[in-house]
Amino acid sequence: PQQILLEPTETYYFDYPKSADNGRGFGCVISMLLLKNTPKLALLQNIVKNEFPPDERHGGESKFIPHMALVYAPEEKGAWLQKYTTELPRRRKEFLRPFPARILSLWSTKGKVCDWYRIAKIDI
Repeated sequence: PQQILLEPTETYYFDYPKSADNGRGFGCVISMLLLKNTPKLALLQNIVKNEFPPDERHGGESKFIPHMALVYAPEEKGAWLQKYTTELPRRRKEFLRPFPARILSLWSTKGKVCDWYRIAKIDI
């Protein structure tokens, strides 16, 4: 099997209040790594997209933005998490170095964060 190399491009802070997406937001703040959209990631996304319905929060079709969530935190931790996310590349340079993917996880994100569950976990 060919290895899938994940190539982080930047850290990103995302405020996702409950009021977002017509009241379907998660009610949290998120720190993530944005990843380069490589042909292998695009192929994986197309496979998943063909098997599972689109997320209704995104109006059906949306641009694929590969990412890895690092932290989901309560909204009241927003200022702290935003600062942490912004400083992360300077403090931990290894976070922006390419690394091999080992597991692909597919999650149901319906409802509150506490209601989420893993649908599948595949070693790659």
